[in-house]
Amino acid sequence: MPAFLCSLTCSKPLMPLRLLFAMTFFGVVVSAHADPVDIEIQSRLSAEPVWLRLLHYERPVALPGAMRSAIRAGDFFLSAQGDTDARAELAATLAAMVSEEVTPDQHVRCRFPARVAWLEQQLEQQSDFDMAAHCPALQRWRTEYPVNSISVVLATGYLGNPASYYGHTLIKFNGPTTGSSTQLQNKTLNYGAIDTRGDNPAVYIAKAVLGGYEAGFSEVDFYVHENTYGENEHRDLWDFELDLPAQDVAFVTAHAWELMGKRYNYYFFRQNCAYRMAEILQLLPGLEIIPTARPYTIPQSLTQQIGTARYAGAPLLKQVRYFPSRQARFYSRFQSLTPEQRHIMKRMVLEGMDTQTEAFNDLPLQARYQLIDSVVDYHQFANEAPQAGQSQHPDYIKALAMRFALPPLAQSEVPHPVTSPDIGRPPSWVQVGIMHASEAGDTLSIRIRPAYYDALDGDGSHVRNAALTMGDTQLTAREGQLRLHKLDIVSVESANPGISGLPRDDGVAWKVRFGAEQGKVGCLDCLVARAQADAGMGRQLSSRSFVAAYLGGGIQADRYDQGTLFARASADAIYRFSERVSWKGNIELRQGLERGVQELLIVRSDVRWAWSTLVDLRLSYEGSTGAVDGHVLSLGTGIYW
Repeated sequence: MPAFLCSLTCSKPLMPLRLLFAMTFFGVVVSAHADPVDIEIQSRLSAEPVWLRLLHYERPVALPGAMRSAIRAGDFFLSAQGDTDARAELAATLAAMVSEEVTPDQHVRCRFPARVAWLEQQLEQQSDFDMAAHCPALQRWRTEYPVNSISVVLATGYLGNPASYYGHTLIKFNGPTTGSSTQLQNKTLNYGAIDTRGDNPAVYIAKAVLGGYEAGFSEVDFYVHENTYGENEHRDLWDFELDLPAQDVAFVTAHAWELMGKRYNYYFFRQNCAYRMAEILQLLPGLEIIPTARPYTIPQSLTQQIGTARYAGAPLLKQVRYFPSRQARFYSRFQSLTPEQRHIMKRMVLEGMDTQTEAFNDLPLQARYQLIDSVVDYHQFANEAPQAGQSQHPDYIKALAMRFALPPLAQSEVPHPVTSPDIGRPPSWVQVGIMHASEAGDTLSIRIRPAYYDALDGDGSHVRNAALTMGDTQLTAREGQLRLHKLDIVSVESANPGISGLPRDDGVAWKVRFGAEQGKVGCLDCLVARAQADAGMGRQLSSRSFVAAYLGGGIQADRYDQGTLFARASADAIYRFSERVSWKGNIELRQGLERGVQELLIVRSDVRWAWSTLVDLRLSYEGSTGAVDGHVLSLGTGIYW
């Protein structure tokens, strides 16, 4: 018998949880007398992991201390000491369970159905409480939105907002999809910081890291997330449906009801959306999916935990569904077009819709469908968020009319990316290698990148050709001394591929970087603080190649006659020889803005070979001429964790 069905207080078989939960949560009326619960039994129950998780007890984030609830004291607790005393809260809950409270929706059975169901299952108690009569809000919620299964949904990262750099996680309650019902109509449980409006990125990061924001759960229709993330922010959505028994689905769903409107302190790195979603699912005994390999929680790492977890003797993950973003749909269709189709499409977009041309009418029916579908996808992509009352582009309306005028034919599916987040590489990376510096000779190199990805190792959950790293630290060890060689506190490279080259698909790209690095290439003891930013344009030339050009500048510590301020022009090129082998090159022309500072030309080259999902080999070169002549060559093996 699963652990969830075992009693702490007696050895005889318990009433099956499926039946008991149905009677408690779904409003079936039964009768029995609830005897007072012995103090010793209360103590044992209050220390049970499921009870502590129902109350969301955890260790303090910043300083050592006793466990307490992460939920701020308020209407979530029936005892005045409920946020710090689990036994007092259990006693108050037991007392409230036999209360004669008749105010609609105010009885403990209406407010905390999961809590009550678990206690009655443990104590083998039943109740004659009529939930249908006394809990109209709960009854309406469960009947209007029946739940058959539960999914964890990952929205991939979005570099336009620091809050979304690493992606976002939510729980989706899947109902029946027969008839007119669809996936988009399902309800979701969302967790996030509240009222961040007006805070710039620097203020947001500081407050989010230190717990300066209030946070909470909210119930949102899935189509709202699909529109916000997939349509407006061009983020793919991945749906990981869990294989849970019906009684466990009901238990988790009931606890979600208990959490609506409750308040937490928000912590960006650890107790974030991914952590809170995993915490809810860990109500189920024996299920441990909160990532513990690092002191921070990355949404992708939760999907990887789900992908390998087992529950009740079977894999936890039932299936993965992919919801491509508006950009992904357009790019997929555009790349499937032949050169001739692309030429016709560009004319339709730039010169107006005209299907009476010989070139269009000579195409086979399937090719015409592909072409019109691509035009429709383009206009949806280009007209991202029309305001209320704003009309759609006339050529979009014409394209839809042309699509309906063609003979019936099934619409082609958007191809699934090669790698879904749950089977991608882990988010952290450590590398050990050898380095040769022109000034200092040979040395050992140690590099630790806690998060997240660069332009050469991104996969299905990352922005292609982009980079996002925090805390990327490189050390050198030579003659018994360990030195800091380079530190990227934050480094972001955003790249829009601009695949079509059409209006609104122009490939805007930018970079921001804060940290410290060697002031002279080839030196191991010339560290300078530096902040830099660039803006430019990028273009994906093929499925394997990407190029970008930038203008920018920065500010640095004034050492080695390079000045404090500098401007620069640079260019990047990325080429993927295969799924395992990729290369990135960069050339930079830097000019100090103070009088007498010479220009500096820097060339960089990086080759990555993915030995496996967990191991890679990299060969890197950096050389400079002009104000400083020098070079560095390194070879290292990296392990993802």
